[in-house]
Amino acid sequence: STAASSLTQIGSEFLPLAGGTLTGQLGVGTSPSAGIHISGTYNNQWGLIVDNNSSDGAGILVDANDSDGDEALLDLRNSGTSRFNVNALGAVGVGVANASAYSNNGDNFVIYEASAPGMTIAGGTNNVGRIFFADEAHDTNNGGWAGYMDYSHSTNKMSFGTANVEALGIDSSQNATFTGDLYVDN
Repeated sequence: STAASSLTQIGSEFLPLAGGTLTGQLGVGTSPSAGIHISGTYNNQWGLIVDNNSSDGAGILVDANDSDGDEALLDLRNSGTSRFNVNALGAVGVGVANASAYSNNGDNFVIYEASAPGMTIAGGTNNVGRIFFADEAHDTNNGGWAGYMDYSHSTNKMSFGTANVEALGIDSSQNATFTGDLYVDN
């Protein structure tokens, strides 16, 4: 049991304050159908805010125990349609509820849009946008990557590299420079 001084009354219910434990379910604006269930009409306002003002604070931790990987750890929806989903296997879906439904050779990050799917990497006018392919998490022999694609916004040059060396560069005039031999096979 919890001491009466550590409880606060909301309507006819009592909730524990700091240090107490709430067992069962908590519903805010609704009868709960989950551990915590918040329901209401919040026009142009957040439905939930987690505000940790610590200089070294954290936000939200989701810790689930799904041994077969078929459940979502996080599913953000709009009008019932999944917009961002992370499943128990770590696969991320943007616009798709189950990224693991795609080829297991490419289901870690899936973007879906029926009409015109796309992704943008935006950077400052004097910076370089990059995608790296690493052999290991901390591959210090190659600066952290083995292959790469990068785009220099200052020179408008696209580069493709293998073994940490630029293999193909395409400049702003669409002139291509190859490092190594070029083979054409018909």
